Amino acid sequence: MDKKSEIQYHLKDKISTNNVIALLYINEQNEYDNFITNLEEHVSSLRNYEFQKLINSLDNDEKMNRKTQKFYDKNKKLFDGIKSLDIKLGTFISNYLDSTQSNIVFEEPEVYKKINLYINSHKIEIDKMINLLWKIKELDIKYIILDEQNDFTNKEYRYMHGGKSQYYTAYNYLENMYVEPGYKKSCIYYKTTGSNYKISPFEIEVNNLVFSPSILPSEISEDNFEEKILKLNEEQQENYKKIQNSVELEVSIHDLRIECEKSLNIIQNLDNVDSKFDLIEVLKEIRENIGILETINNEYKEEVTYDNSVVTKTKLKNEVYDYYKWRDYNN
Repeated sequence: MDKKSEIQYHLKDKISTNNVIALLYINEQNEYDNFITNLEEHVSSLRNYEFQKLINSLDNDEKMNRKTQKFYDKNKKLFDGIKSLDIKLGTFISNYLDSTQSNIVFEEPEVYKKINLYINSHKIEIDKMINLLWKIKELDIKYIILDEQNDFTNKEYRYMHGGKSQYYTAYNYLENMYVEPGYKKSCIYYKTTGSNYKISPFEIEVNNLVFSPSILPSEISEDNFEEKILKLNEEQQENYKKIQNSVELEVSIHDLRIECEKSLNIIQNLDNVDSKFDLIEVLKEIRENIGILETINNEYKEEVTYDNSVVTKTKLKNEVYDYYKWRDYNN
């Protein structure tokens, strides 16, 4: 998924934490179908200029007109319960309404259908969902994205230590994080072996709503995340060193061979050069010794990749390739 598609996906599937709590409460009371029916019936007779008055009267306890009061009284127990959860009732209801036409039109958003379907298919675990959502709210996470297919292992994340970057999110909390060491990286690369969630500033992406709240971070801040990621990064210092040694040895030997071959070709094509034969023999000897260095380099790669799940031959090959790309770009 490219960046543009990812942003569009997030906007479409994002729902506020408060609204998920409201949906859970409505389903806990087994009132969702009645709520939808009553709301659709109420707004069918409202004009678009009445939209804001409806929302304000439900959010701020302003005086309601007769129609809205009747609607509220019909759902009083449910609505009083939602408001007791410190949720703005009018703001919640407004998500179901389209006020861009002459009359207010009821329209259940796809993301609400999706969340409601999930809640109903896991109704037996509704207490778990409620506990989790209150913990998410306690952490001041404003929005939730539910994607049951995402285990968050298919992406490499980046953290710009010691400075901000317009290209990378400030942080992404994940379960089971590990750092991917590399050569001359401008930021810390990290992944997960599998996670129930990904938390970035003010939002959480989850693949279920029934995991234990205890696996969430105890606090969320950039300072807290930096402490965690730097500790993981420190644990990889030995592997960082192995990668650095291997890449620099590979590159230096490769560059030495190229320069040797260039020098040999130049001298072979020159005329009237004293000791031309001797120079050619010296360069041929150097070329043979470079072959020995290449053998030593291959032995070193065998040594550092043996029984190492982080520093692999593929990893070293990719790091060399990335370095050459970086060098070509900067030269």
